[in-house]
This record gives sequence, C-alpha cells and structure tokens, in this order.
Amino acid sequence: MAKPTMPRFLYMMLGNIGWRVQALRNGVLTKLGDEPFAADAEADGEAR
Repeated sequence: MAKPTMPRFLYMMLGNIGWRVQALRNGVLTKLGDEPFAADAEADGEAR
C-alpha cells in the first residue's frame, strides 16, 4: 500500500475547515451543531 501524502489528523482537520468555510459562505455556520429532532425525541421520552 502507498504511503499517505499527509497525516490522518491533518486530512481530518482540513476537511473540517472545508465544512466550516462552506457553511460560512452559505450563512449557516451557527447551525452546524443543531439537532433537528432532539426536541421531538425528548418529548416522546425516547433515548438517543
């Protein structure tokens, strides 16, 4: 198998930065951590 061109942690970090840049451009950066069905699950008494 070929040697990776960059360390795994660096690849993951750059990927995360890419997600955040795209979210910033689309105006949804503050919504990345939202849990759309969390309130419904709590109301129904379901565990995650």
